[in-house]
Amino acid sequence: MAAEVVLGAAVKVLLQNLISVSREQISLVGDYKKDLEKLKGSVSIIQSFLNDAEKKQITEETVKLWLQKLESVAYDADNVLDELHYQHKKIQTQHKMKKKVRGFFPYPIRHPKIARKIKNINKNLEEINHEASNYGLQKAVVGAYAHGSLGLETDSFSNDPIFLGRKNDVSEIVEKMTIVPNDQVLSILPIVGMGGLGKSTVAREVFDHETIKSHFAKRFWVHVSENFDVVILFKKILTSLTETNVELGNKQALLEKLENYLGTERFLLVLDDVWNGSQEKWDDFLNPLRKISHGTGNGIIVTTRLEYVASLVRTLPIHKLNSLSVDMCWSIIKEKTVGHGNIPLEFEHVGVSIAKRCQGLPLAAKVVGGLLHGKSIDEWQSVAKNWLSNLEDENSISKILKLSFDHLLSPSLKKCFAYCSIYPKGYDLQRERLVEMWMAEGFLEGSDDMEVLGNKFFNQLLESSLLLQVVRRNGYYYMHDLVHDLASSILNSSNQVRYISLESISGESHVIPKEQAHFLRSLRLNGKICDIMFSKFKSLHVLILMHRWVEELPSSMRELIHLRCLDISGTMIKCLPNSIGELYHLQTLRACKVLMKLPDTMKHLISLRHLHIPPGIEMPPKMGRLTYLRTLPYFGVSHKEGCGIGELESLNNLQVELKIYNLEMVYDKEEAKSADLLRKPNIIKLTLAWKSAVIIEWTPRSRDNESVLDGLEPHPNLKKLYIFGFRGRRLPSWCSKMSSLNNLMEITLEDCKDIEQVPTLGHLPYLKNLYLINLRSVKTLGSSFYGIDKCSISNNTITVFPALERLELVEMWRLGEWLEA
Repeated sequence: MAAEVVLGAAVKVLLQNLISVSREQISLVGDYKKDLEKLKGSVSIIQSFLNDAEKKQITEETVKLWLQKLESVAYDADNVLDELHYQHKKIQTQHKMKKKVRGFFPYPIRHPKIARKIKNINKNLEEINHEASNYGLQKAVVGAYAHGSLGLETDSFSNDPIFLGRKNDVSEIVEKMTIVPNDQVLSILPIVGMGGLGKSTVAREVFDHETIKSHFAKRFWVHVSENFDVVILFKKILTSLTETNVELGNKQALLEKLENYLGTERFLLVLDDVWNGSQEKWDDFLNPLRKISHGTGNGIIVTTRLEYVASLVRTLPIHKLNSLSVDMCWSIIKEKTVGHGNIPLEFEHVGVSIAKRCQGLPLAAKVVGGLLHGKSIDEWQSVAKNWLSNLEDENSISKILKLSFDHLLSPSLKKCFAYCSIYPKGYDLQRERLVEMWMAEGFLEGSDDMEVLGNKFFNQLLESSLLLQVVRRNGYYYMHDLVHDLASSILNSSNQVRYISLESISGESHVIPKEQAHFLRSLRLNGKICDIMFSKFKSLHVLILMHRWVEELPSSMRELIHLRCLDISGTMIKCLPNSIGELYHLQTLRACKVLMKLPDTMKHLISLRHLHIPPGIEMPPKMGRLTYLRTLPYFGVSHKEGCGIGELESLNNLQVELKIYNLEMVYDKEEAKSADLLRKPNIIKLTLAWKSAVIIEWTPRSRDNESVLDGLEPHPNLKKLYIFGFRGRRLPSWCSKMSSLNNLMEITLEDCKDIEQVPTLGHLPYLKNLYLINLRSVKTLGSSFYGIDKCSISNNTITVFPALERLELVEMWRLGEWLEA
């Protein structure tokens, strides 16, 4: 039933996007004005039927088929309008408009194919509207969908409520794993329990326990799931052990590499979510592992729902997880709803009754707690009475997860949730990447700042426990296996498969049938691409390529006119083709570490918002045209035309971090000021770097470093400042006094070999980390360093460096005097 509900959600998202896009297109072009007005009107009428259709599709097959037909036409319309928008961007890029002709376009645009497609879509929409009336669907007033509250900020070190009540389990397992016989090569302890009991969470706590860390020199974690392929398992172990992506080879080659890495040190391996019941496959995995393990006392923890799987491999007693008590489930619900605060008595009465229906499953309690967060007592009672009144069968956890999904506040949020399952089970998800992909798929349309809305959605999924934090790995998240099952059942629930993730076992290329490629919107591919013709992909919005054998992109890439997210970070592509500049819709480009150069056509990517590139890469000219850019971690100045520091002037949407290199190529203060750093309030981490004076010869254009730095004054919002290789003797006033940078939390001055005086820093209220490295001309740290005249005074006491936690002085060869404050 979840798949049917999301069908309605998918259509709602599509139709809302169609209305906003068609409105924009109507204002841009006159050639199709009547047809686009008609399309907009038809979509508005259909929208009014959707709420009734969503309810009736569950019991009426004809209504379900009507929704599927509508979804197909809506995707077609989305593609056509997107193509029209592409043509607009193409002309906008290729011509400098001097006067308006036919709306926005400098020349009349006539695309007979697009015109025919729009007419056909209008015909289909008329038919769909007529069918809606025949099926007795009721109209309703359509309003905007609320996106809900922003939600709590979270981090990966927070206490995980699902872990409450499991400390004894962790202690027992830690003890068993650290007293295994030293003459035994492998000791295997299975953790067994039904889905949602917290097996993986207990295993994680054991894995990160201090006693385990000191006992086992090496630890690695592998998520197994249903596919117990020995070659893939050894590859995953190597990847976890080396923290690099290991390419698949034959079994013998992998074992030789693994033997080399393991050495004679004791190790712990966690095999999470195992389903394999074949003794032969277990022997094929464990026997070679024993042979290459030259040390003894090694441990393996296996988590599984199936006791007979545990009995096949155990050498230590099976550890069975028991259900939690009602009180413990209620504690989890309270933790999710109010944290450590008090809860009113009337809420507690209802909450305890809800806790009883969680059947001792911590995941169920956590999801229900996320659902109840911020709700009124009436809503608590409604959930208890109408939604959780019949949870006595073995599928109770699935019903609770479905309930949480149903209560997500908008169709777009439901689509974002389902989309997470494009990654395989056990995959560590990254917030930034997911938001970029949601944006590319159009799930975040209708917002002035799609990234803000995407992070808002991400927080709501965390609050609902539909996404979970990876403990002690900052910035990474995952889906519980049962949640992943729900999401994947929803993602491709329509007639056409539109989202695919393909994993190659031996690096071979995949064959994607033309009829399937036509409808694909997202493709995540780990394998060769030599046999793939991208011209077949008529709807692709997201393309992720991952394989070291992928060394170049085919010329057919230019035909991916709908592409918005291109991720080649897992490949070995050193150069991008010039045709990349024809992807006018592209919003995100993630390059690999070996990329050496960006093509000159980058300046045409006028929709680009996020450019992830390695440091040191040669910058293309005219980057200043990309005014939507939010992510540009690195900018290298050069004397090449269009590559000066002034290209940064118009990039006022840049966020988070910016590293500016080759500042020896900037001539003076006026040229430096053209970067306009003062008008970039969203940059919180700034690096200003000159090349080392040892390897750079003096030139007339490198003589005025002090005035150059003076012209690079950042916005007061800056929190981290790193200055490297500055070759002046004196720091400019903004840097020496730091009077306008009171938000700074970290400062690094490195290889500034000629400066004679350290800046005034003692007054900065939030400065936590200060690194002074290789400042060879500084002889004294005195009163100017503390800035006593600027420091706060309380009870006749002057406080300097009120927040400082770490101070490092490295290679300060001439420092001979350090005065007290």
